[in-house]
Amino acid sequence: MKKVLSLVLSLVLVLSTAAVAFAAGFPDVNSNYSWAQEAINSLSESGVITGYDDGTFKPGKSITRQEAITLFSKALGASEKMNEPIVNLAYGIYEADLAGCEDSYAVKQGAYMVYRKVLTIDEVKEYLSKEKRDVELKRYEAATLIAKALGADAWMKTNPEIDVTFADKDDIPAMALGYVFYATELGIMNGMGDNKFGPNETVTRAQIAVMIRRILDTMDFEYIRGMISSVDTLMNNLSIKTEEGETVKFGVGNSSAIFLDGEKVTLTDLEVGMECVFTFSKESLYQIDAITYEGEETVSGAFRGKVTTNAGTTVKLADITKEEETVTSYKLASNVVIKINGGSGAITDIKNGDYVTIKMSGGLGVSLSAEPKTRKISSVKIENIDTSSNGVVITVLTSDEESVEYTLADNATITRNGKKADFSELAIGDNAELTLDYGEISDIMATGKAKSIEGTIDEITVSSSTSYITISSGGNKSKYPMARDCTITIEGKEATIYDLKLGSYVKLEVSSETVTEIASEAASEALTVTGTIKTINTSYGLVVITYEGLNGQELEKQLFLKDSTKILDTKSGKLLTIKNLNVGNVITAAGTEKLGVYEVSSLMVLQ
Repeated sequence: MKKVLSLVLSLVLVLSTAAVAFAAGFPDVNSNYSWAQEAINSLSESGVITGYDDGTFKPGKSITRQEAITLFSKALGASEKMNEPIVNLAYGIYEADLAGCEDSYAVKQGAYMVYRKVLTIDEVKEYLSKEKRDVELKRYEAATLIAKALGADAWMKTNPEIDVTFADKDDIPAMALGYVFYATELGIMNGMGDNKFGPNETVTRAQIAVMIRRILDTMDFEYIRGMISSVDTLMNNLSIKTEEGETVKFGVGNSSAIFLDGEKVTLTDLEVGMECVFTFSKESLYQIDAITYEGEETVSGAFRGKVTTNAGTTVKLADITKEEETVTSYKLASNVVIKINGGSGAITDIKNGDYVTIKMSGGLGVSLSAEPKTRKISSVKIENIDTSSNGVVITVLTSDEESVEYTLADNATITRNGKKADFSELAIGDNAELTLDYGEISDIMATGKAKSIEGTIDEITVSSSTSYITISSGGNKSKYPMARDCTITIEGKEATIYDLKLGSYVKLEVSSETVTEIASEAASEALTVTGTIKTINTSYGLVVITYEGLNGQELEKQLFLKDSTKILDTKSGKLLTIKNLNVGNVITAAGTEKLGVYEVSSLMVLQ
């Protein structure tokens, strides 16, 4: 593990294009700069800050804004070799946003400052604009950069009350007051004498040397870079394989920030084979940056040997999908993660004919897994069955609670509950045993139990792969996947999923966890209608009324009266029968409409 202070030995401060290495003891760093002498000498001896051709340091010379961006980004690790992929990633993410700054030598470092959440895009564009980049940096701007780099924004959210006591605090821009307070409280910056901060004074080379020294001592960053070799979300840890081939495991606390391609994620989003950089602050894990690359792909085939030279190792895989064998070579990364039968292994453990899968990234194999040509997997549970142009893909939950996808071979043997079956008879929730041949399911033996469930429809999700129905029963809601050939009937008549209505009472036949049959009663809707009787048929209990629609047009509705229907004459208050009704009566009927049939529970004769 290499500390950032040691990596700073390679930093060259871009303060002068004429700067060259020079030993400590600059003649112009005299007693007037005694407060900066130690910082200048130590950083000069380390090659961090250099002098000029004439042997001077020019401690009183001011630095520009783009010089400041370069310097502070380096202090945050931008020139650390381990962070090179992060710098390139940051530039790739923000290159378009920083259009107009591309001719500044500090544009990459500016993108890195945005990635590290120190500056915003607009702030970097302001610093590196053609009009502002060579403007000398002011002390309040230096305080802002320092404070942001050390986490002031987060601190100020929970500590809004600050007390800047400098005599010239009114000269400090309001937006910079908190940053000045933070930078001076940490001791990175001090006043200028007479209890003044001098916010609009420019920053000199001597001052920046002192600030760099203090920042590096405060941050004490360390970096480790490698390929993720395992992720354990239950124990909250992951392992990486370094370029030297060493495997290192880290615990990931809740306070650790995790980023994938610049987006904040959780540990569950990280995968074996991803390149990542661990940043530590004072030996505590501070941040994880994981990266994926364009052109990532997964290749597989039968192992046909390897070749190892000074340039690295190349493996040969035969394409098992073609009748005539074709062999392709794939170069492996120096820190490739190798798994044999799910455990750690070496490439020498792979046998000819073994089934090998390689994850390729940036033209190199970053992870490789190998297993025998044929293997059996027992005690799995079917989680999903998906059909597409690529065939049938079955997702299973293993005994280790891991979800894994397998393709079902075209000629696979399928049995369910001891009987030969078609893949359409497999059900989500089935327990199964699999036989894999070159990674594809060649044989599957599934078992499932049948049960009946009754309730009302709470939700229906229609999908081209697996549709779901949610049922409310006894105060509980349960969501079930529907079989691809699920039989649906409504009131005994064949129907489709689109005919089902929310609130309808249904009876489900479930196999394992998959619905195979749905029998529904049509949803009833309570209605009240007022109109004039047009026709009466006492034999069928039918009354036809006319009423005015929303647009003023005359509409008809058939009303069915049962023996239990109460008919009331509102004038006399007496109960009537259907035989007492007359064409022309104005009535109001209340009841329910079901499948277009309006059944009346009560009817009032108005006139």
